[in-house]
Amino acid sequence: MDDIASKFGSINIAVALACDGNRRKELNMVKRSKGFNWGAGAISNAFWKGALLADVLRAAGVDYPTNGSGKRRWVNFAGADQPSEGTYETCIPYEYAMDPVNDVLLAYEMNDVKLPPDHGYPLRVIIPGYVGGRQVKWLSKIWISEKENDSHYHIWDNRVLVRRMLVIGVHSFRADILSTALLCYRERWRVCRDALPSPRYSMQ
Repeated sequence: MDDIASKFGSINIAVALACDGNRRKELNMVKRSKGFNWGAGAISNAFWKGALLADVLRAAGVDYPTNGSGKRRWVNFAGADQPSEGTYETCIPYEYAMDPVNDVLLAYEMNDVKLPPDHGYPLRVIIPGYVGGRQVKWLSKIWISEKENDSHYHIWDNRVLVRRMLVIGVHSFRADILSTALLCYRERWRVCRDALPSPRYSMQ
C-alpha cells in the first residue's frame, strides 16, 4: 500500500459512481427482479486519487499484448469482505484496464483525504464508465486470467432484467432514457463543466 502511494504517479479525478440497481423500483414495475426497490438515489460523485492500475501491473511484470494476440484476458479483483455468497470478486477486460485513457485507478484517497472505511479503506478500484459493482472496495487481490470471473457477484448479483426488456408498457421509459442519453451526448462538455465548477485534475 505504501509503495502504491509513494512509488507511482497519481491522478486526482472526479468520477460519478452509480449502482446498476439505480431506479430499480421503476424497472420492477415492468418485470419483478430481485433486490431492493432503489429509487434514483443510488448514485454519487467524488474526487478519487490513486495510481493508474496499468502502471502498477506493468511494474509487477504484467505486459501481455492488448490487441492482435487473438487471446482475451481479464483483470480480476477481490475484496477483503466476505458477503453471503463468498468473496466479492469481479473483473474487467485486460485491454480496458491497460489503456491509460480509461483512468482505471487504485484509489487511496477520496475528496483529498484517506479513503473512509465505508468507501474501501485502504485501497479500492475506481473504473470510470463502469457500474458501482465493479469498483471493488477493501481490495485484497488482483490477478490476470484467461476466462471471465465466475464469482456469484460478477455473474448473478444486481441483475435487473435478465432477459430482453419487455416492449409493452415501457415505451415512455425507453424514450426517457434515450432522450437523456442524447442530451448528455450533445451537451457533454456543458454538463461536465457545470458538474465540475473547479477543475482539479492533477498529474503528480
